Amino acid sequence: SRGKEMEDANEVQRKITMKLLAVAQSQFIFLELGFALFSTAVAMGVALYRYTGGYLSAGAVVAVVLISLEFSRTLLLIGEFFFAGALGREVAAKVKEFLDEKPPVRQLADTPTEELPSSVDIQFQNVTFTYPGADIPAVKNMDLTLNPGETVALIGRSGSGKTTVVNLLLRTLDPQDGEIFYGGIAEQKLTLEQIRSKIALVPQDPFLFYGTIEENLRIAKQDATEEDLMKALRGAELFEFVQSTPDGLKTKVGDQGMALSGGQAQRLAIARAILKDAPIVILDEPTSQIDVETEAALHRALSRLTEGKTVLLIAHRLSTIEQADRIVVMESGSVVESGTRDELLTQGGIYAQMVQTKRRSEGQTIAAAE
Repeated sequence: SRGKEMEDANEVQRKITMKLLAVAQSQFIFLELGFALFSTAVAMGVALYRYTGGYLSAGAVVAVVLISLEFSRTLLLIGEFFFAGALGREVAAKVKEFLDEKPPVRQLADTPTEELPSSVDIQFQNVTFTYPGADIPAVKNMDLTLNPGETVALIGRSGSGKTTVVNLLLRTLDPQDGEIFYGGIAEQKLTLEQIRSKIALVPQDPFLFYGTIEENLRIAKQDATEEDLMKALRGAELFEFVQSTPDGLKTKVGDQGMALSGGQAQRLAIARAILKDAPIVILDEPTSQIDVETEAALHRALSRLTEGKTVLLIAHRLSTIEQADRIVVMESGSVVESGTRDELLTQGGIYAQMVQTKRRSEGQTIAAAE
């Protein structure tokens, strides 16, 4: 049971903590009681010996003893930093373990055995994936096709499997059953670099590295010229902001983009995707946490990014979903509806219910305002 697991984990944590405390107490006795007192006693003995010989005055003796305390103070810092060092070693061991892990995806070779065409379609054929420890598949017997130049909106309730589909598409997860084809080529015959070079991702919460705007842009294209960077910023509606800052492209974005607003961080992620110029674009709730004014600028930036591209759009806002060429509805890891907006409204299924719920909500809001 969960209670038993928590109890066992707490017991392990208690034993580790008590072991650290035991070591800390032993070093306290050795350093603070042993070395500190020993060094002070030696200094006092030497000072008194020199005093009796007439080489030191009484004031000098007191000064030597006090100075010996300052000498030992530096070594006593070893004890204060003991726990910090122990924590650092534990974290370093976990980081090393993480870096040594092999990607949990299959790949036939480290070098390409097939070449992807410039225009890539994607096909999920009977794909099933279950997370370790789970009983119910996150994605079950899924069939889905993304045609070149098509915008597909993938919608569904939380936990329906949308994020898992994105991870399978990016090859951060590997299906247990079924296959994914890129341009008609099975995923196992392609390298991760081949697949990911064809995909640009704009996530809901874009990750920005500590550094400058230029450094965060060059993640997408290392050899980009300054003109390329500025063109991407213009396309993402971020050019004026960069021009208005004293440091321009050298402006620091802060830790995880904290120096930027939410809209600016999203537009920087869009600029990065524009610079990459991949034929497939994944938009994961790009406007979910943005105000109305910023959303208008984001929509203009997104329209430039997705022009002529194959787009997989994950969204909840109906205004965003309705821009798609095709809408795919997921439920419990499976595709339950697929078609154009008008086709799904005619079917009267989940999507039609979402639209009706929104209309009722809007009607109630208008009535309340009146």
